Amino acid sequence: MKRTLFLLFLFISFYGYAQEVLYVNGRGYEGYIYPVRQNVRISTPDGMRRYTPTASDIALAERILSKKIDDHMLTPHGYTVEVKSSALENYYRQYVGYLNSNDEKVIWINLIHKNLKDVTKGLAKDIVLLHGNDTDFWNILVNIPKEKLSDFKVNQVD
Repeated sequence: MKRTLFLLFLFISFYGYAQEVLYVNGRGYEGYIYPVRQNVRISTPDGMRRYTPTASDIALAERILSKKIDDHMLTPHGYTVEVKSSALENYYRQYVGYLNSNDEKVIWINLIHKNLKDVTKGLAKDIVLLHGNDTDFWNILVNIPKEKLSDFKVNQVD
């Protein structure tokens, strides 16, 4: 009986913990993972479903982002934006995980510049969506197995 109660306690504790937004940090990045059961105010990309990324998934996505971002001159909505890997450490992140139709892990990374003090206070509470005209806020999808960046948006302009 004690063993059953202990296992039930562990399950309830883990289940409750798994629902929380999780803080993650690594070399040159820090942010929050939004688990699958956490409501987010962004549209799920076509053909994808949510999953909860692990810290290892985030580390891989960050490595890909850092490696590939310098190879891209990003041109959302007719104007050119250049983001260098050397500037990535100046941003906090929010992460939402997806599985595409091939069950490939795709991480949506929302980057918010650390100079936006009023905005960065609520990063663990809700997805931050801003509009503006510079690169203080942007997001991108990272396909982990393909090591591919896509769907770059600056200040919600795509």
